[in-house]
Amino acid sequence: MYYEIEGIGTIPPMSFEEDQLVTERKTYAYDQIKDLYITNSTAFSPYAILKVKYDGGIDSIPFNRHRLKVVKHAINEWRMHKEHKETPTLDPYQQIKELKELLDMGAITQEEYDQKKKELLHL
Repeated sequence: MYYEIEGIGTIPPMSFEEDQLVTERKTYAYDQIKDLYITNSTAFSPYAILKVKYDGGIDSIPFNRHRLKVVKHAINEWRMHKEHKETPTLDPYQQIKELKELLDMGAITQEEYDQKKKELLHL
């Protein structure tokens, strides 16, 4: 993912890069960011505000309001990336062991066990 958000007037540019958000004052690693959201500035202002919530607090980053759609898209991609990283990937052999326990309890059939085992082992 890479999004360059141009500056406007005295508002500097920022960029959403592969693993970090880069602003003029600070760089935020994605794995340290807890949340990203947008708030509006005063009415008729040429900028909106990106809030970056992280362990150290919340920072406000003004950005060009005309790039609102791009920033929203970047935030959505960041959220999908974060959810994907937080979803634990189970070891296929551990999953097979758990399936075997279900088979032994009678919770699944032998056919279901065999089919799922083949899927997990990519056979």
